[in-house]
Amino acid sequence: MKQQNQSDNFIGRKGKILLSVLSFMIVCLLIFVIFGRTPAGHLPETSPSVNPTNPVSPPTEDPYGYTEMTLLSVGDIMFHNPQIVAGLNAATQTYDFNDNFQYVKSLVSGADLAVGNFEGTIAETGFKGYPVFHLPVATLEAVKGAGFDVMLFANNHMYDNQKFGVQNTLTKFKELGFAYAGATLDTEKEPSCLVQEVKGIKIGILNYTDSLTQDIVSNYTGELMHTINGIAIQNDFFNNMNIYVQGQEDAFYARVAGDMAYLKAQKVDIVVTYIHWGWEYHLTENEYQRQTAQKLCDMGVDVIIGSHPHVIQPMDTLVSTTDPNHSTLCFYSLGNYLSNQNRVATTWSSEAPRKGYSENGLTVELTIRRYNNGETLVSKLDYTPTWVHRYYESGKLQFNILPLPIAEDQYAAYGLTKSSHGVAHAIESFQRTNDAMKDDVAAYNQNAIEVMAKLEGKA
Repeated sequence: MKQQNQSDNFIGRKGKILLSVLSFMIVCLLIFVIFGRTPAGHLPETSPSVNPTNPVSPPTEDPYGYTEMTLLSVGDIMFHNPQIVAGLNAATQTYDFNDNFQYVKSLVSGADLAVGNFEGTIAETGFKGYPVFHLPVATLEAVKGAGFDVMLFANNHMYDNQKFGVQNTLTKFKELGFAYAGATLDTEKEPSCLVQEVKGIKIGILNYTDSLTQDIVSNYTGELMHTINGIAIQNDFFNNMNIYVQGQEDAFYARVAGDMAYLKAQKVDIVVTYIHWGWEYHLTENEYQRQTAQKLCDMGVDVIIGSHPHVIQPMDTLVSTTDPNHSTLCFYSLGNYLSNQNRVATTWSSEAPRKGYSENGLTVELTIRRYNNGETLVSKLDYTPTWVHRYYESGKLQFNILPLPIAEDQYAAYGLTKSSHGVAHAIESFQRTNDAMKDDVAAYNQNAIEVMAKLEGKA
């Protein structure tokens, strides 16, 4: 009996052990079922396909895939005395210039990056126009409201209010959210050139101006002083502005080389140089412009866009003399975008404004393409002629920038019927600008198509 009890005890202990083992296995199975599954869209930590003898190749990027963005540029944005008076609300003693841009706002804001040349300085009081531009901040607010992103400041009127004017204008640029080029508040803390990245494309922007006048000797200190537009510049502030002096080209090109090196270090894809140069009211570029443009091309600049002549000048495509594979698209002058330089405004001694050429502007839109392999070019060139309609309404001057051409059934909608000259002058302006640009633009676009075909291995 004792032996039987011992046997029963042994069987009981063995059963308990088996039951415990079985229970443990069931628990392990449940844990695996609940926690051991891999979430959808995720690989397990160890995959049979990932091993040193069977590595997974990364997806191959299409070298001919690309990204594109649009860069819009316009000519001189100016506010003369009659415009300042027209923008004043006598009842509130405030200024508003938004109507000047009402017909081009959609064009400007539709570009990925819109650039304009602001020719004047922002003042706090004593507003006036030519010969020294001291402008209310409302002028700049209207430019911002039109959709512009970048302000160019290197022009012959940048020092009209001397050091204060430069500093105040750059400060207002910042406050209103503009990026800017052509001058700097602090040469040690910020460059006077600009890098903008849009849709993954890095654009380097350079901006320079001809001083127009030569150096002078100070009557007080005997120092040699640079000038711009006849105004002596404080020697300790000259390097804050991107000014060059004719006859001192070595210094200018050394500065360009330094700026190009900076842009290269920023790994920009394309360099666009905006330059204030040339002779006022001349419909073609001069020899100095051509020489300067060629030198900039040889230094690696991709696009040159000029201002200052107040009339539209031709475009050209330059080929580098140091690298035959490099070319530069050059617009010698985009003319006036906004001004009072109008044939109905005054009696002009110069023929071009007297015949209305200074009323015309050229808006250029460059489509910039960057391939996945790093090749970058202007893949397409578009242009819109513009014209400033200056007229009286209810006894007050109006200034409207109009994109051309305007369809006949839209004359009234664009205000052309508000003056006796509106329709005729708009048609004339479009014909002049379109005749001057259409063939060169078409030739450039055809060449771009052929270049892209070669880049993509289709030719």
